[in-house]
Amino acid sequence: MQHLANKTVIITGSTRGIGKTTAFAFLAAGANVVINGRSKEKMAEIQREFADKGFHPLAVVADVSCVNDCKFLVRSALEKFGRIDYLINNAGLSIRGRFEDLRPETIPEIITSNLLTALYATRTVLPEIIKTRGSIVFISSFAAIHGIPNLSLYSAAKAGMEAFTESLRIELLPYKVHVGLIHVGIVDNYPDKKVMGHDGSYITVSRKGQISEEEVAQAVLRMVSRRRTMMNLTLLAKLMYFLEKVSPTLVHYFLRFTMDSEKYK
Repeated sequence: MQHLANKTVIITGSTRGIGKTTAFAFLAAGANVVINGRSKEKMAEIQREFADKGFHPLAVVADVSCVNDCKFLVRSALEKFGRIDYLINNAGLSIRGRFEDLRPETIPEIITSNLLTALYATRTVLPEIIKTRGSIVFISSFAAIHGIPNLSLYSAAKAGMEAFTESLRIELLPYKVHVGLIHVGIVDNYPDKKVMGHDGSYITVSRKGQISEEEVAQAVLRMVSRRRTMMNLTLLAKLMYFLEKVSPTLVHYFLRFTMDSEKYK
């Protein structure tokens, strides 16, 4: 993907998981990469990991749930590379538990980490993306297609992201800015992945997925290179998307009878 050479990409939430793997993919394709996370210690660790493989992305410690931190992230990218071509909205946090069991305090945290982070980062970087006629990509989930039991808050946040993406895509048509949305299915977990439990504590999850982080990263590269508007990456996501269009009631009943499946835990 030679057209990515000298292009600049910001990837939010890129110190682990899909974000980190996507950063490696863009670096290998020749792009200037800005990685982001909230922990200074974790960022230093990740920088060493990238350096061991011969890559030197710009690492910016910033909390993208804070508008001022988003401004700092964008300013740092411009000072280093002079332009921003792509924004990959990847930052997020999942939560497990029936809604009736969730502590009310978890609600704003999940909505903020999955939806507001993307809104703040997008709004901050938008003038630069308009200049370069670049791409804004949102990493979403099959939970955005139809609400998933035990994932109600996460589903709500991702569905909000999807509606925002559709609106933004139309608004930006005159500027020739590409807006893409990826529905990710169940991904192989990285070691020690943590999600929020119903009580607000963090729990470690271990699960075999239908797709690897590397496959997701390559899909993101294809999306920006081909300027595709939507991708459903796994059989589950494809099936959910199709059935939701054909018979939402069927999806509802399927999820009802699989509510206690380990897939959603």
